[in-house]
Amino acid sequence: MRKWRVVAGIFLLGMVFSACQPKQEDISAAKEVGQSDKGAREAAIVQPEKTEEKEQRYSPTDLWQADMHASTVLEDENAVYICGKSNIRKINQNDGNCQNIWESERKEWMETSYAYADSSGILLDDKIYFLERCEDEAENGNSEQGYTLSVVRTDGSGYECLEKNVSGELSRLLLLDGILYFEKNESTKALTGYPVYKDGNLIRNEKIITKAENVPDDFTEPYYHENGAGLLSPLESKKYFGYYLLCDTEYDLCTVNPKNGETKKLPGELKDCSLAGFNDEYLLLFSYGNSEMYLVDSQTLETRIVIVYDDDLNFISVDSDYVYYQKEFSGDDFRQYQYERISLENGNAENLFTMDAFVGMPSNSPWYLMNITLLGDYIYYVGAQDYKYYVMRRNVDMPGAEDVLGEAFYDTHIGNIGKIKTYRETIYSSQNPENVTGSLDLEWLVIDGRFPGAANINRILEEEQQANIAYERDAAKSAEEWMYEYEEAVNIPHNSFSSNVSPIYYLDDYYLSFVQQNYDYMGGAHGMPYWIPHTFDLQSGEELTLADIISEDDAEVKGLVTQYFSKMYNENPDMYWENAVDYVFEQITLDSPFYLTGDGIAFYFGPYELASYAAGFQEILVPYSEFELKIPLDE
Repeated sequence: MRKWRVVAGIFLLGMVFSACQPKQEDISAAKEVGQSDKGAREAAIVQPEKTEEKEQRYSPTDLWQADMHASTVLEDENAVYICGKSNIRKINQNDGNCQNIWESERKEWMETSYAYADSSGILLDDKIYFLERCEDEAENGNSEQGYTLSVVRTDGSGYECLEKNVSGELSRLLLLDGILYFEKNESTKALTGYPVYKDGNLIRNEKIITKAENVPDDFTEPYYHENGAGLLSPLESKKYFGYYLLCDTEYDLCTVNPKNGETKKLPGELKDCSLAGFNDEYLLLFSYGNSEMYLVDSQTLETRIVIVYDDDLNFISVDSDYVYYQKEFSGDDFRQYQYERISLENGNAENLFTMDAFVGMPSNSPWYLMNITLLGDYIYYVGAQDYKYYVMRRNVDMPGAEDVLGEAFYDTHIGNIGKIKTYRETIYSSQNPENVTGSLDLEWLVIDGRFPGAANINRILEEEQQANIAYERDAAKSAEEWMYEYEEAVNIPHNSFSSNVSPIYYLDDYYLSFVQQNYDYMGGAHGMPYWIPHTFDLQSGEELTLADIISEDDAEVKGLVTQYFSKMYNENPDMYWENAVDYVFEQITLDSPFYLTGDGIAFYFGPYELASYAAGFQEILVPYSEFELKIPLDE
């Protein structure tokens, strides 16, 4: 029988929490007494079962011994629940029927490819506790983002916000020793939570703060890399291993004795390694320097197995039997992701399945959408069909068969207008063919012939990409010539250029609007993204300017856009440069870049113009009602 797996989560997910219902006991009397009698109340709180058998510590048949981490994928005997930041989706185990049992009031999250990002849920009996994003007005008048600890029953009833403005430092839920923790204090290494009754209800009038003792102040929690799961708190590592696993001031992993604070660095061969993942028996460490992954016994710290990997390998998870990972394969005309696993017992590698890259999906989609989650006997992951995102699964022992779970949770609407054409090219040095000097990764829209203007639109978009191809070839050639002249070709830089189609922002029978999202990398810390907007008349094939769409002149447009940006600036002034409002007023004209949406006209500015590079593009939406339109648009 396969041991139950302690695994990592799906898209930005933490580790998987798998729970089956425990045997129910009548605790109503204890709960009534518990309101006034602390002793009876403590008796009603679940106490973890003590056992000498280590492998039974996280048995899936015992709710309170299940994995302590939150996840986006939960399961009971009736259904699978997929928790997202915009909704919680329930898929029946028997017939596969799908329904949303909770939806966020922030509807815009349901329209993005991040629908299941930054989510955290945990299943206790028939209740799902989750962290819901919220936004409130702070005392200074600015908007303040945080989390709300919320709950909903598995049948969709009983939704309630339990705790507002939860700190984002934890951003996931933890179940430790019968306490549901929902908040963390980074500086004190303390967790805040509520005790839990056996029926899954929280004891709301007994908030508990649990602090890790004997932890050096200047030590930090290690980040573990299973799908970007996050920081391993000292209390968690103590639960798993009996000691605190922390990083010292030199960022080396070490153990800390909870009783006396005694610290020990991991053995010398593990110096400069980072934590990739763990289960209750092993630590999985990796080293960037020598491209090796070490499986380390959590108690003896002996290295059990070493996996040598390359830059195209992305670790996913480790359970009691296997290490799971993803490898990328690409060429001039394809890119694929192959999912494999290595046996912890004998080191044998096994291919599970292969997926093509997501053609036509948003370039800013979370990279971890290509990762997987293991829950019970199933592999859960995100797949794309007809330019839509779906949640899918495969049986771990029969990975060739794929099940689509419910309707698409994200649609680019590209399939409603046409298809995506791709072009990839690797550019090699003319003097040394072994050196790569540049690469192209292009996608562009091809409109269906059923639209009268398709031929002209397709010609415009094709010519744009041919210009990109010529540009990157010239850039690679120039870089090579410069290096040979000044640096004797020691390290020829690898330039790259990519171009992706945005989601379709506006589409009716007559008009189409979207953005071509380009990224130009010429060395350094990062490249530079820039957008090329396109708004077309589907009947004539002509590309429309802003003056073709509205009657306002430069001065009127300048005033409207500045007015709406001023509101954005006043809500969050720390996000923008100090002169951002003046800059918008100076730059906006009828020639400014824009695209149409279902709600209005979006004007935008690139990185560094109004805010830092990390802040990305800044988009200013002005409703159609503010304009005198020259063409009919669906408002």
